[in-house]
Amino acid sequence: MCGGRDAQEVDRRLRRQPITWDEARTLIPGNLSGLARSREQEAAYREGRARIKDEWESIYDYLLVTKFGFDWTWGEGAPVVVDTDGRGGTAAAETTTARPEEEVEAHAPGSGIEHHVLWKLGGDVTDEEVASAKAELLDLNSVGRELSAERLEQISNGTDVFLSWINPPSLKSLPGIDHVHILLHKPGLSRL
Repeated sequence: MCGGRDAQEVDRRLRRQPITWDEARTLIPGNLSGLARSREQEAAYREGRARIKDEWESIYDYLLVTKFGFDWTWGEGAPVVVDTDGRGGTAAAETTTARPEEEVEAHAPGSGIEHHVLWKLGGDVTDEEVASAKAELLDLNSVGRELSAERLEQISNGTDVFLSWINPPSLKSLPGIDHVHILLHKPGLSRL
């Protein structure tokens, strides 16, 4: 955000405390404009983005290498994606979906909540890919293998364990790489 007015608008929307699961359930997916980071989370988010921009040629290069396994080389003092076919950047990518990964830079949205992001190149993330990512997160928490396919679907579509959303175009910080936010409610897992 360049101008002072934009920074003031973000600052005005910041919360004093991280969002709770019950608050998130009332906002996602219908009222995304009500979602906001706490001041501490916003500071950590800005620090993380600044660190990436300092260490990498671009945030896109960082994502292509760290999330999709692209080869890289040194650019002008920073890592940059290797352009193997002359098209460069995301245009060079096949349709690829990355594993859902926890966004540690932004801290957890609230107590007992993990924020994961599922990234995809070359197309929009599908409902099936979101369901698969949720099942993988359950497996990582040693829950998914014990559940029937029907129960997995109930959990994936319910709001006790997962909430997910795609930012509208106006809120997408990286419009060239589609991504879905997935919140995992750890206390909800303990009740399965």
